[in-house]
Amino acid sequence: MASLEPEDPVVYAALEPRPEYPFGDRETVVRAALRSASGQPLAGAIVIASVLTDDCARARLAADAEEGGQVVRLAGLTGPVSIGDTYRIKDKTAVSEQTYAVSGLHGDPRTFELSPPLPVGYKRGAALLPVASSRSDERGEAALALRGCRTKQVAVRLDITYAGRSAFKELNILEGVSNYAGRIQL
Repeated sequence: MASLEPEDPVVYAALEPRPEYPFGDRETVVRAALRSASGQPLAGAIVIASVLTDDCARARLAADAEEGGQVVRLAGLTGPVSIGDTYRIKDKTAVSEQTYAVSGLHGDPRTFELSPPLPVGYKRGAALLPVASSRSDERGEAALALRGCRTKQVAVRLDITYAGRSAFKELNILEGVSNYAGRIQL
């Protein structure tokens, strides 16, 4: 709390919906059932859904972003960018393994602060691809809403972590509906 600005003492917190959240009829949602090797539900597993489809980029870098930097200027915004939104950055060669959260807004509506600092530099035009995260509930179920999918089919990678174990699943989902990734066993 000591780091709050005296004139603007606001704390931003990104909320993760539970599987029973009443998502809208046209939202793009990925659902999964997480199970142990013995078939038991895995409660508390971390699930991350990363969009891989370039056409679903929320924005692109308007200028080169330097290694160690945190402030980026964006171009081609396809919707709102809010504090707490998370992205992976994709340049011409690969998608970053690092997830970046929007941690601050600057006076310009197209300039944002990312956290953590960039471990590598990115060239102008690199895409910001949406990422959603959640935890599985006591039934081992997880639901993740992806904003800004602008194509009928979207390539998504699910990364699941639980008690030191991990798994991933790549799938093609449909935009604007609830998609079921099936049972995923760790």
